[in-house]
Parts: sequence; C-alpha cells; structure tokens
Amino acid sequence: MGKTRIKQNCETESFDRRFTLIFEKEKKAVFSTAYYILGRREDSEEIVQAAFLKLWEKRKTLDDIENVGAWLKKIAANLCIDRLRAARRVKRTPVFELQSDFPEYRSSAETLVQKEMLDAVMEAVKLLPPVERAVILLYTLGGLTTNEIAEQLGTASSTVRNQVLQARKKINKIVRKKYEKS
Repeated sequence: MGKTRIKQNCETESFDRRFTLIFEKEKKAVFSTAYYILGRREDSEEIVQAAFLKLWEKRKTLDDIENVGAWLKKIAANLCIDRLRAARRVKRTPVFELQSDFPEYRSSAETLVQKEMLDAVMEAVKLLPPVERAVILLYTLGGLTTNEIAEQLGTASSTVRNQVLQARKKINKIVRKKYEKS
C-alpha cells in the first residue's frame, strides 16, 4: 500500500511540473487566440483560465493529445465562439469593445490615418456574426490557414473559405459606407 501511494505522489508531482511547463510555454499563444477573437483582455484572460482548466481535467489522458499547444488553441477558440454565441443570444448588438494597444500620442499624420483605418476595420469586424468574426480574426490576425481553422471548428475548409470571403465583403462594405459619409 505504501508503494502505491509513493507512485501516485510521483505521478502527481511529475504532472504538476509538466503542467507548469505547458502553461508557461502555451499561455501567450492561447491568450492571443482568445484576444484575436474576443478583442478584450479581461475576457481573453478568462478563456485562458478555462482552457487550462480543461487541460487539467484531462490530465489523466494528456498523453493521448498529440499536440497540446494546438489542442489548447482549439479549446480556446471554441470557448470564445461559445461566449460570442451566448452574448449574441442575450444582446443582439456588438458585445465587445476594441481595446486598442496604440499609445495615445501620435506624431505623424500617416500614423493617425492608419489608426483611424484600423479602428474602422475593427469596428466593422465587431458587427460581423460571431462565427464570421472568429474565422476572419483567426485567418488574418491569427495567421491560421483555412484548413487549420476548419479543423479547429470541425467544419469543411470550403465553408471557412466562404466565411472569410463573406466577412471581407461585409467589412469592405461597412468601411466604405463610413468613409462615404465622411
């Protein structure tokens, strides 16, 4: 009985070390995935916690996961989509505000124009349906291919390509409308 307890303690300590290493290695990538989809730091931090909690819950079958980093990003993306869908059911208006990482002071007119254009595009992205928003952000900012996104979302690559095209068209239309009024 004593040997079994010692073995369990060693396995637990070993997993604790492994979990800590995985957390340190993957936390930024998981956060980035969530931030690209949600656009809010606080929500993204909650998604990181939830994703790693799911990993902790699967600790006994961790060896069955071939690529833990990809698995965590997929879990984070799915959690984000779930959150967007839930928010959309509660409130039919854009939920998340852009949290710009740009400094307040700008010295050149070109930089101001670029910031204004980025803000217009991000405002347009916030108006997209949740799945299109997630797909376009994963594709453009996340740098994922349509095949990778399709795999994460459990859908066909052609569906993702179509969603990217539709999202781009909608963004262009919204941004053009804004600048035609100006």
